[in-house]
Amino acid sequence: MTPKDLSFVGYTYKNFDAVKGLRQALGDARVDFTAERAAKEAELQMLASAGDPMLP
Repeated sequence: MTPKDLSFVGYTYKNFDAVKGLRQALGDARVDFTAERAAKEAELQMLASAGDPMLP
């Protein structure tokens, strides 16, 4: 391999790690959002079953 080829391989590998880390971080945020939404829905269901007059 030429030095130019090696440079390209190193650049690609470094960027792949950065993209992979970003995807994992975004995946974690999505999990947090889904869990938060599920908790809010469960709370609304509890309030509705308790006969809360503030719910439609």
